[in-house]
This record gives sequence, C-alpha cells and structure tokens, in this order.
Amino acid sequence: MVDGPARSVGARPGAGSDFWLIGDREAQARELWCNTTKSAREIAQLLGCSKNAVLGKAYREDWGRRVEPRPKPEKRDPFRHLTGTSCRWPMGHPRDPDFRFCGDPALPNRPYCSRHTTIAVMHRRFEQIEHDD
Repeated sequence: MVDGPARSVGARPGAGSDFWLIGDREAQARELWCNTTKSAREIAQLLGCSKNAVLGKAYREDWGRRVEPRPKPEKRDPFRHLTGTSCRWPMGHPRDPDFRFCGDPALPNRPYCSRHTTIAVMHRRFEQIEHDD
C-alpha cells in the first residue's frame, strides 16, 4: 500500500494540496504575488509548482487581483529639437505620430529655411494671381 494522497499519473508538483504545507511556500508565494511584478508562471518556476497552482492559491486565499502596470505612452513633442533659429515648416499631419517640423536653420528674421521660404512665397504669389483674375 502507498502512503500519502494519491496523485494522478503525470501530475506536476504543486498539484496536490500538500504542496503548500511544505516549508513556507505559501508565504513565499504570497510575498512574490503581492510585492513584485513577477508573473504567475515566474512565481511557479521559483517555487517548483505549476502556474495554475499559484493562480488557484491566490484566488482561494483572495490575495487580490493583479493588474500589470502598463507602460506610459511616450509624449510626443514636435518642438523638442527646435531652437530660436530653426525652420518651423510643418512636416506631415499634426495627428500623425511622426509629425514634426523641418528644423533646418531658418533664414535671418524668417520662420522658415530657404527651401520652405521659397515654397511659401511661391504659394502666396500663386494665390495673388488667382485673386487678380
């Protein structure tokens, strides 16, 4: 006759209720669950049991739900590379994640570089010609 509770064939350690009685595994599991960001799988690997054993114990003992911290989205700052003498010509649509300003050296007393000043002046002249007709 075999002593101890029967275990199903192929069951992993931690599947039986006696697993938690050995040493201070329950205290270790609770400590890791409540005070670290380790996943249930990582805790199980440290303790030598299954992930589901850790999750079951946490649920039954009401250790609280774990909410994984989400990374904060990176703030977009299209002005971060501009200086007082940088070209302020917008590149792309302001709602696009890659929106930025040209940033090339601006002409003296102008908001744009030589290339974008030319575009702005040509556009302005084109509008004047349309209005004159």
